[in-house]
Amino acid sequence: MTNKKTNTNDVLLTLDDLINKKLQKKSTEVKYETIRASKLKGNLKFRIPNDDEVFELMDDVRENNKTKALKATFIKLIYNQCPMLHEKTLLDAYGIDGNPEDIVDVLFNNADIFRIGNKFSSESDLDEKEEEIKN
Repeated sequence: MTNKKTNTNDVLLTLDDLINKKLQKKSTEVKYETIRASKLKGNLKFRIPNDDEVFELMDDVRENNKTKALKATFIKLIYNQCPMLHEKTLLDAYGIDGNPEDIVDVLFNNADIFRIGNKFSSESDLDEKEEEIKN
């Protein structure tokens, strides 16, 4: 089956198109990126946030427009996106026995926390996703 144009902007999708979109989405659901942590003088592997995580980030950023609150949001994001930070042996080695997200403040400087948080925010196209919600 071929796609048929219904107007200048829209294409009439076929069943194959819908199935292929699902397969494409499934194959791209989890993406990773290596990001430099200057305080550590090395790179760590981060999982790119999915749409739900981006929406949660959008809500947190809009609700917390103070620098300290934004830092807390980015710390949570960094912790959630870097599986290595969840390792109990790492937390034990650094004496983290309360909130495991505290490891982020220990391993990363403020510049890295904001750079990585902003990177995820911009890569996730928050403005584009906000437009999707509005429409």
